[in-house]
Amino acid sequence: PDFASVYKYLQDIGEKVHQEIAPIRLSVAPLGKTQFLDRDKLFGEKVFVVFEDAREDIQNAGNCLALSLNNAVVFYLMRVVERALRRLADNLGVVWVKNIPIEQGTWNEVITELQKEINKQIPRSDSAGQTRLNLCSEILIEFRAIEQFWRNKTAHTRANYNELDAANAFTHVERFMKKLADLMG
Repeated sequence: PDFASVYKYLQDIGEKVHQEIAPIRLSVAPLGKTQFLDRDKLFGEKVFVVFEDAREDIQNAGNCLALSLNNAVVFYLMRVVERALRRLADNLGVVWVKNIPIEQGTWNEVITELQKEINKQIPRSDSAGQTRLNLCSEILIEFRAIEQFWRNKTAHTRANYNELDAANAFTHVERFMKKLADLMG
């Protein structure tokens, strides 16, 4: 082949390579954060098993943490906690709040209904019942704190989070989800 043919052939190859890689975007995570990237069991085995429906949101929160997408970290973490809230409601047999399905209720309404159900279901007459009541009440208090501190601000765009905020939220929700997994698992 002559030079012109080889040159044309190489130009065609270059154009095809360019067409294939042009739509590809590359994100870079700092070395100190790569442990959060694309992890299936970021909150541990028990949370992975107990909260199957939260797996993708947990993984997304980790990916966002690794890429410093701080508001998105908190957003995904609130989805994780909401799934846990609904799971607790399911475990207690709470499916309605104020004559609407639980999925349409506010966190406040769901937590209030859960407290009523816990008060009905858990006996206070023995120490085991009292211990379980205390643990469930502590968990509901935690749900309310998360609702006030992160969920409402995130859902209603009332806050922006920096890296430290996102890391603190991540650590807090991870610890909370592990506690819930122990309770419900």
